[in-house]
Amino acid sequence: MDSIAGHANYICKLKQTLPTLSAALQELRAQRNDVQRQVAVAEQRLLKRLERVQLWLSKAETMIIEAERVVEDGPQQMNNLFLGGCASKSCLSSYKFGKKVAKMLQEINDHMSKGAFEK
Repeated sequence: MDSIAGHANYICKLKQTLPTLSAALQELRAQRNDVQRQVAVAEQRLLKRLERVQLWLSKAETMIIEAERVVEDGPQQMNNLFLGGCASKSCLSSYKFGKKVAKMLQEINDHMSKGAFEK
């Protein structure tokens, strides 16, 4: 019974989590740009880029591309949900999309918290 409620929760919260993901995406882009600027300044001073900074930037770039696709698919997914009701195929698709949005939002928030570099 709990799993059915959990599945429905992803669908019900989709209307809220999609705009939250879009906002998190903007914040991640801004943070990536800030880190890239700091790296550029440091490299002009002939300092070397730390591997963990490069790893963070690479992962941020991948997350941005994936999140952009999800945000772009959002309106269509929302449209399908509201037009199709909870027909089994539409409902399953909406559940998977809602779960993907929630997971991606959590991953972006976790990644941003790791992006504060001292050097």
